[in-house]
Amino acid sequence: MKLTLKPVENSDIRQIETWLNNPHVKQWLEIPEQGVYLTDWLNEVTQRNGEYSWINYFILQSDGQPIGFALYYDCWDAQEEWYDIPAKGETYSIDYLIGDAHNIGKGYGKEMIRLLIDKIKQNTTAKSIIVQPDNENHASCGVLLANGFIFDKEKNYFIKKITEKYIDIENWKRKEHFAFFYKMDYPQYNICMDLDITNFLAFTKKEKLSFYYSMIYAVTHIVNETENFKYRIRSGKVILYDSIHPSFTEMDSDTSDDLFKMITVDYTNSISEFVQAAEKQSKNQKLYFDPQKLIGRDDLIYITCIPWISFTHLSHTISLNKDDAVPRISWGKYYKNEDKVLLPFSVQVHHALADGIHVGKYIEKLQNYLDTI
Repeated sequence: MKLTLKPVENSDIRQIETWLNNPHVKQWLEIPEQGVYLTDWLNEVTQRNGEYSWINYFILQSDGQPIGFALYYDCWDAQEEWYDIPAKGETYSIDYLIGDAHNIGKGYGKEMIRLLIDKIKQNTTAKSIIVQPDNENHASCGVLLANGFIFDKEKNYFIKKITEKYIDIENWKRKEHFAFFYKMDYPQYNICMDLDITNFLAFTKKEKLSFYYSMIYAVTHIVNETENFKYRIRSGKVILYDSIHPSFTEMDSDTSDDLFKMITVDYTNSISEFVQAAEKQSKNQKLYFDPQKLIGRDDLIYITCIPWISFTHLSHTISLNKDDAVPRISWGKYYKNEDKVLLPFSVQVHHALADGIHVGKYIEKLQNYLDTI
């Protein structure tokens, strides 16, 4: 099954009219007390190349067959009463419906919203998407939450911040390098080295901070200062995130089973706040792998530690998926070398997005941070 969005054509209008009159759709879209009728929706679609050309209309298709209707628009153009926005081109909204009742509950709604979000990211300068479904429309509210929207109680609408943008590969300076390495069967590469953590280790002890969580913070902090480490690939397209967050391994508190958990914590600008958040998440998380924290996300960096071994080389398990561009960062058991404390360190990245020079710059920045904090 392949779901796609195609622009609405005149031949689709009769189908849209049929869907609008289906009871499960009509109950939410026709609101006589507010002066909103189905004819208004049809008139807007009919005038999509004229008066309502600022609205982008789509048909959701499953393997080429129409199953739903969706749209997005710049809130500045609509000037609706339920929001107040500062400027054009920053805030967008969406509407969506599954045409026939027998297609409800199959995951189509969630995927349709994901496709709409991708359209907005690719074609606009949006900083956020806001939606205000009826509070009683639990299905609509549910698919928004499943796509990362958060309900703002004060403003009484759902909002999703846009934290990434698509790169125009045709005009990207890495166009040729991306094309060359993306075609490789295994485009990942790994570099290992030692970091001098003498100063950083002393700092964590002085501040009574966990060295492990502090190191995760340091690693992620410098990732967020390194553009090439914030690129990701989706279906052959490149996106750039504003912010990257760590997902790291940690031994379960029940060490008798020798199993680890995968902990995911949002990055913050404060090392002490981050350490506190990591400690709290680790303590509260009972699952080895929390799907709510991981599924559908690539705004992450994967981190692991092997504190039993001072390694000189490391390789990671990885699926042969050319779109897997999440960097892997690891370190081992630190050791003393004369008057220094050294940490075996490993960086693995996707060569279509980052070259050796970018790894080198990352390590240089990280070492400087560890030396001067």
